[in-house]
Amino acid sequence: MRLWFTDGTEQPVPQLLLVLLWPAAVLAENLLDLGGAELAYRLLDDATAADATRRSVSLAQEQLASGPTWWATLGTLAAWPLLTGVWARLWGWRGRPVGTFSPALYATSALLPVGILVLGLLPAGPKPGAPSQADSRAPDATTAPPAGGSTTWGSMPPTPCPSPSRPAAPIRPKGLPSFHSPRVADTTGSASPTDNRMRSFRTLRVTSTEPLSGSLAQAQDVADRLTDVHWTLSPDGTLSASGADLPELRTAVVHDGTRLLRGERTRTTDVSATTTWVDARLHTQTGRTARLDLIRAATGVTHAVVACREFDSTVTTAARLTLQLEER
Repeated sequence: MRLWFTDGTEQPVPQLLLVLLWPAAVLAENLLDLGGAELAYRLLDDATAADATRRSVSLAQEQLASGPTWWATLGTLAAWPLLTGVWARLWGWRGRPVGTFSPALYATSALLPVGILVLGLLPAGPKPGAPSQADSRAPDATTAPPAGGSTTWGSMPPTPCPSPSRPAAPIRPKGLPSFHSPRVADTTGSASPTDNRMRSFRTLRVTSTEPLSGSLAQAQDVADRLTDVHWTLSPDGTLSASGADLPELRTAVVHDGTRLLRGERTRTTDVSATTTWVDARLHTQTGRTARLDLIRAATGVTHAVVACREFDSTVTTAARLTLQLEER
């Protein structure tokens, strides 16, 4: 392509097209970036088509004015008449010079980057991420007009920024299994007369791990934390674990050496609330061993306000585990 242009360099049209190749390519690249920015705003910010176009055009104007590309293009075209002799010697075609380049042609071609820079220096809309005037005047759909009077959109006050608040404790996940036995339904809350002493256990091993909600890695993390845990069974039927992230378990049913226990605990911060539920079945075996079946579920709710925008998330994990205990 360059050789074809060089061969026809005596004609003004090929010469002008050759000069405009660089700024035209840069302009085409900027237009592609403009379309990509509009698509990104639509996908990432869930913006309307008009808002995405406004923000992408504002970004393009800022890049044109502050970026070095168009300034370098304009400077090169402005200084090119001084370099035409060197260019002619470098691009000689079969030993003959390519001819004399017209300074007027390069001055004409410089009008393209000049026009682009003028567009970039014009007053632009708000920068990406800043609220526009249309956004500040937009009414709040949840705000009702005063009773007994009419309200126009222009006279409505701006929507106040939401204040941070502590989320409510999450509710128990639906479909979570639990241990129950129809045979002992009438003995709920009863205690075995022989289990009235303090007993201590330690975890020998975790024999099985089954994720109910979440990944296997999350369930395995719970199992790892229950390894080598010391358990204490109080005379009042309370089972507690030292060093494990479990709530205190209280006996609900005792029947034929099998004890059903349940526990619940909620921890809160300024932006989150996490509730842990545990259903357990403690079965005394021969000798000094016991089997502890656990169903553990945890739900975390987060509510945060960042840049006057509310963000909420809920994460639930659940696992079923079987532990082999040894009485100490």
